Amino acid sequence: MTLEPNIPRASKLQKWLWRGGLALALFIGTMAVANMFGWPVSPEKRMTTRNVGHDFIAFYTAGTFLREGRLADVYDLEKLKPFQHALVEREGLGIGDSFGPFWNPPV
Repeated sequence: MTLEPNIPRASKLQKWLWRGGLALALFIGTMAVANMFGWPVSPEKRMTTRNVGHDFIAFYTAGTFLREGRLADVYDLEKLKPFQHALVEREGLGIGDSFGPFWNPPV
């Protein structure tokens, strides 16, 4: 007498969801490995923690100015540039000569 385990079989939808999840994981893994070697761009332009998230520099600048009581300086571009360039240099971020003006005030 043989006893077979009573394991429910996966439905077709479950199988397709697993396949889709595995395909997505494979795609993301492939892109991560490709990024490490600099494909499809040159190695110096690959995505790293030093060149992602620069949109938050403007928010950090505005928050710092607000904390320091310099709210009128938030929209003064001549005061934003030196502050952000010093911040970028101190943190080792790569934005070059550009800067992020704070156009949208918080709600």
